[in-house]
Amino acid sequence: MYVKKNSCKNGRILLTLTHGYRENGKIRQKNIETLGYLDELEKIYDDPIAHFREIGRQRTAEKALETEPIQLVLNPKTKIDPSEAGLKNLGYAVFEKLYHELGIHTFFQRHENRLKIDFNLNAVFRLLVYSRILDPGSKKQAYDQQNQFFETMAPSLESVYRSLDYFDRFNLDLQTWLNEAVKKQYGRNQEYAYYDVTNYYFEIDEEDELRRRGPSKEHRPNPIVQMGLLLDSQGLPLAYHLFPGNQSEKLSLNPLLTRLKEDYGLGRLVVVADKGLNCGDNIAYQVAAGNGYIYSQSIRGADQEFKPLVIGIPKAPAGLTKENVISSFLWVQIQRSYRKICLKKSAPCEQCEATWSRMRTAVLENQHATA
Repeated sequence: MYVKKNSCKNGRILLTLTHGYRENGKIRQKNIETLGYLDELEKIYDDPIAHFREIGRQRTAEKALETEPIQLVLNPKTKIDPSEAGLKNLGYAVFEKLYHELGIHTFFQRHENRLKIDFNLNAVFRLLVYSRILDPGSKKQAYDQQNQFFETMAPSLESVYRSLDYFDRFNLDLQTWLNEAVKKQYGRNQEYAYYDVTNYYFEIDEEDELRRRGPSKEHRPNPIVQMGLLLDSQGLPLAYHLFPGNQSEKLSLNPLLTRLKEDYGLGRLVVVADKGLNCGDNIAYQVAAGNGYIYSQSIRGADQEFKPLVIGIPKAPAGLTKENVISSFLWVQIQRSYRKICLKKSAPCEQCEATWSRMRTAVLENQHATA
């Protein structure tokens, strides 16, 4: 860090403490602290520039110590009392290796250089990730138990809470970064995608825009937030998104797939999900988008309109052959879905008729995608 003299329009000199660094081969600067006008500082210090240069030198040395490798000397003859306080966790060294292979530290360094904050976003993120894996708990618990690591990652509990706003801001960028890093480091099969939804409850009294009362997985009356998670064929996360607790999970899949196809450049997918995502709209979307799908469906609880299409075809519509059983099964799903939208009328409106016609055409043209 160094003291920078900035010429102002009023003719005065403004001193700032500035950090210089390189990014992609280019020299960049980040204003760490505004010190004040030189003429005012001269009234306080004999030589303000020399005074703050010394402070900058000290801070540079402190920052360098934060990035120095940690060396451990272990004596194999030393006996450790299991009840002894101050025991350290060596297991997170494995997570450190993966963390750096994925370049997450680089991601936060590039974003952090543009922020005026007094804590290290990357260090706080590491603390929360490692604590979640080793000993899941609250953010406060992660902060209180950080002495199990060989370094202090969060200077204060406030810094942990403040960092959450930035993590949310960089959420989509980080997901894209991780997807590219996984493909580069380990390879990724994106032909199949597994999707499911869960929710988390909050012990609060009042709802807000995101935390709303809905069908809780734990059967609680508290407001919840729902999370949809998409996995690749190896079980590695592709992406996730959050949506209000009172929104049907059936509506969450298609927006996520649309975003992924745009951001990640994905081709044809085969979406695998349970019956909670099984509805005519979702199936029609997959077929129209050229995707495949595998959804579970309860046969015992199905009505007489469905069972012939699965068990046999004696009562199936006229002209149905074994080759288009699946397509007709899908067609029934789409029809039933749109009848519900159309005020549950037995005779559909013209708009629904037109929509069904388009969907049926897509079904018949894409039988190979659903077979």
